[in-house]
Amino acid sequence: MNLSSKPRPSIFTITSLYIKKFKDKNFDITAETVEWGRERVVGFYTDLNTARKCVIEDWGAFEEAGYYNHIVIEKVVEGLYNIEGTMNKPNQWWFRFDGNERKWVECVIPNAVNHVINISVG
Repeated sequence: MNLSSKPRPSIFTITSLYIKKFKDKNFDITAETVEWGRERVVGFYTDLNTARKCVIEDWGAFEEAGYYNHIVIEKVVEGLYNIEGTMNKPNQWWFRFDGNERKWVECVIPNAVNHVINISVG
């Protein structure tokens, strides 16, 4: 096995998903959960700027009438498990759908997926 230090090829995946907010009766707080099975990789680009433009300009009508409310762009590198850059999630860019403005806006990583890496790869 050759583990050279040269950069490995990468792509930037775009995944739509639905994150549900609910009132947690036990703690009297608003919490979040992901409805797994309600996420889908919709495409990828070899350039982060193109992937971001695709989301911001909503090239894919990603919201699908409320079926999805978040999008994550992830840098995926060639190889197994895609472990490069998973600490502190520097290779994820998050967006939520703003229903009032009818557009995708950048956001912080939702609490519901703070522990999840490689959403697009699995």
